[in-house]
Amino acid sequence: MSEHGLEKEQVFKLIQEKSVEGSFSNGEWYILESIEDLLAREERAKSELEALAAIEREKEEAYKERKHEANLQDGLNEEERTKALNIPFITDAQFADKTILRTIGVVQGSTVRSKSLPTELSSDHVALPGAELVTFTADLSEARAQAVDRMKIQAFVQGANAVVSTHFSTSMIDLGATEILVYGTAVIVATETV
Repeated sequence: MSEHGLEKEQVFKLIQEKSVEGSFSNGEWYILESIEDLLAREERAKSELEALAAIEREKEEAYKERKHEANLQDGLNEEERTKALNIPFITDAQFADKTILRTIGVVQGSTVRSKSLPTELSSDHVALPGAELVTFTADLSEARAQAVDRMKIQAFVQGANAVVSTHFSTSMIDLGATEILVYGTAVIVATETV
């Protein structure tokens, strides 16, 4: 038996797996932290993961609520909304395989998001210079998708079946808020391809 009631091999394995700090002295492996410290550290790590999961669940619920509120505001039923969200949009001024029959006008969609401190910047997860801020990236991606959906809905409501010359803009409008704007030209295209 070794320290803390563990066999030498178990102590070595814990040290090798980097589960505990250890050292080798006088032909023996020694644990430099107590099992209680190890268990407490594992419990803290588990609690942190659970807290992060709870934050992600809250974000998902908040997104669903925002999406629901946005859907109520557009006045479309489910079938109309599905059609609107399937409107094609491109950055070019013309479709390669479709003829534009009529130009309707400028349409836009936007969303303003408050910045929150991502987990990558918390004291336990210090971001390295040049490292991707995954939480910010995901938030911006979600915001762009929401802005595109709003642009498509506006185009559909105005009678369009496509959007051309689409542009994206991201700007800080206040110290704690970022606006994502998507705009383009709503058009009616021939339903048959050229």
